[in-house]
Amino acid sequence: AEYMGFTVIIAVITALPIAQIIIGARDLDKCPMERYIPIWLVVYGSVSLGRSLITILCNIFCACREEKQEANPCKSCVEGILDLFLFGWFIAGNVWVYKNYNRVKFNDDIIGDYCDETTYYFAFWSITAAYIIVGVFCLLICPIACIVAICAKSDN
Repeated sequence: AEYMGFTVIIAVITALPIAQIIIGARDLDKCPMERYIPIWLVVYGSVSLGRSLITILCNIFCACREEKQEANPCKSCVEGILDLFLFGWFIAGNVWVYKNYNRVKFNDDIIGDYCDETTYYFAFWSITAAYIIVGVFCLLICPIACIVAICAKSDN
């Protein structure tokens, strides 16, 4: 029971990357309109999953050894490199997915504008969901930060 929350968090963190890997790998040759969309899903999912697993395993290792989670320069460097790669790959996915939004066809796999509907929309919503999450975060955090700043200023 004590690990239930941890298990739920791991499931949530790993579900999207695993789905990206599966859908992208399954449909690698089903998007002639933009062959990089399924590749984007596989690579983004794989690197995201690897990044999450590194963090989780390091945290478990430190907890088992009852160590403080001090900044490990090697871990931080690896995570930083992976984060930079994911950011660049995310931008590339934006280009490949959004530039074809008005062009994509789902009903005729012979024409050049075809892309498997599930593959295309999964990539589209993976990217769009990231923007929605950032937007909601900004809408919630900015007002809270302003309120805290005003309250802190009034206390002085």
